[in-house]
Amino acid sequence: MSKTIIVDYGLANLHSVNNALRYLGASPKISESPKEIENAAKIVLPGVGAFGQAMLNLNQSSCTNSLRVAASRKIPILGICLGMQLFFEESEESPGIRGLGLVKGKIQKIDDSSEKKIKLPHIGWNKVDISKNQNLDLLKESNHFFRFYFVHSYAANLNEIDIDYATTSYGGLAFVSMIQKEKVFGVQFHPEKSGPKGLDILKRFLLI
Repeated sequence: MSKTIIVDYGLANLHSVNNALRYLGASPKISESPKEIENAAKIVLPGVGAFGQAMLNLNQSSCTNSLRVAASRKIPILGICLGMQLFFEESEESPGIRGLGLVKGKIQKIDDSSEKKIKLPHIGWNKVDISKNQNLDLLKESNHFFRFYFVHSYAANLNEIDIDYATTSYGGLAFVSMIQKEKVFGVQFHPEKSGPKGLDILKRFLLI
């Protein structure tokens, strides 16, 4: 029977995500099986760590192609933090390493030059703002601010127009903090660590 699969590739906060989904009434399975990923009802790709090592681990476990197949089949996929970054084509953190390529664009380091006076990593609670004319299924209420918990030094730079997104401001700079492209969903923050609003994000994903 197909179910929600939490992808295990050795660089993820599996248990906190698993506990949050179970709290919401789901019965997810932690797995590194390409077959189970391709046949899942929904997929969660969490992540904590470096882009290059994450892609190496996914490639070694043969999960990379399975995730691309799942996306092509329109199986809902949620990327959390590093998991969202892996959806993109490449990252400044790991030059020469190809990402999943589900979304066009590049992951770039947040500008922490002396002029910006920004401390990295960006850690703590911050607001997410849905831009006008965006339609995010995981955050329906448009033009409102919601606070979520972030831990990261890199963020997405989009390179396509057929995508919905939300942004977050840090030190006067705005970065992409949520994306939606067909059934591919990404959040730069950690919903499993973001209290009731974070759980609401996960609940909406389970109901898709």
